[in-house]
Amino acid sequence: MSDSGLRRLRRRARGAVSSGRGLRAGMTVIEILIAMIMGLIVVSAATGFALSTTRQLLKNEGREDYARKARFIGMAFRRDVGEAGVSMSSSPGFGTVSVGGDTVVFLSRLWAPTEVPAYTVVWDTTSWTPVPDEGPCGSNCIFLRKDTLNNDIELVEGDVALLTVGGGRRLLLITSVSNGSSSDSAEVEFADIDSLLRYPANLDSLTLMANSSVYKLQMVAYWRNAADSTLLRAMTMTTSGDLVGQVVATEVIDWQTGVIFEDGTNATSIDPATAGRAFTNINAAWARATIASDRNDPRDPTPLQRTYEWRAVPRNLLFERNR
Repeated sequence: MSDSGLRRLRRRARGAVSSGRGLRAGMTVIEILIAMIMGLIVVSAATGFALSTTRQLLKNEGREDYARKARFIGMAFRRDVGEAGVSMSSSPGFGTVSVGGDTVVFLSRLWAPTEVPAYTVVWDTTSWTPVPDEGPCGSNCIFLRKDTLNNDIELVEGDVALLTVGGGRRLLLITSVSNGSSSDSAEVEFADIDSLLRYPANLDSLTLMANSSVYKLQMVAYWRNAADSTLLRAMTMTTSGDLVGQVVATEVIDWQTGVIFEDGTNATSIDPATAGRAFTNINAAWARATIASDRNDPRDPTPLQRTYEWRAVPRNLLFERNR
């Protein structure tokens, strides 16, 4: 090969090497920055969508939380109002539905499973004469006649019972019952308190008479514990008169109760001394609650809450009044 041919081959080889170096060149700084910015945009959009979805889920769960609590409160409240006054009529000064402050109380005669018996108050007329505020065995003690088979009196410590003396009524909080083995009567003692569940209690201002009677009651009370914002429901009491409540709902921010009278007016208390405001003038009971969710978004200081109201008719009270 001639010298000119060799030179041409060498020039071609050098051109090929130069061309290969150009193909191996990397990304420029601008290209890298553009790629990073695009990546950040994609990640930010995905993060924002995830946070928005999480917050919406928390809100949905919060709404379902307070709605669920409201459904349970409404169901329990309406049921208890409906059972108020079972086998027990109201009088103008003593009713089966009572409200005061944030507390509402429903009374009825207990069935377990049949209606609990009524017991007659008895005493030995030769050794004791009825006097005001006194029973034959003390100021907080009476004797009750057993049934014909001398079965034990079906009252125990902590029971709430109704004493009827003529037209007067008093609640008794039973503290002890001494049935005895052979006697036809039992000694029943009750707490020395003049007011129970906002009703008159004990023998205060009463004089026992023939055919006075006592029978066990079923009691239901609702109230709000402001210390921990819980709604409580009680069916039992301690012998000192304190309600033994069970939590119905948490985060109850506000709780109000009242009644609706025959004339359509609302009241948060009952005053038998006022015309149209006696226990026998009650047409319905109501409760209003502001309930907050137990689950909230920690980044959102506004609590999820809603106010609910329930109304229910004490059917037995209306039946007794209208029959």
